Amino acid sequence: MDERRRYMRFQADLEAAYWSKGTSPASGRALVHDVSRSGMRVSLAHHPAPGEQVELTVQMPGDNVPIVAAGDVAWAAPASDGPGGAAGGAGIRFRRI
Repeated sequence: MDERRRYMRFQADLEAAYWSKGTSPASGRALVHDVSRSGMRVSLAHHPAPGEQVELTVQMPGDNVPIVAAGDVAWAAPASDGPGGAAGGAGIRFRRI
């Protein structure tokens, strides 16, 4: 499979808070799995629709000032109904950091 990403991704295990501004606004806690120059992959309880606008506040280890980012949902996967009930995931394309 050909790699389509333009920027290198870095694995992350960061906590975040999010607010979606779509047709069904939601907010909650998220887990950031990886980050690149253009976006991030997150797990969240809410299932955002592609194109939905989101704002995230990411807490960096050892820093009291969080990173605030805004972006659009590039893709989204629903939460799993299987064992463990994994949270849904989404790719966020940054608009502003």
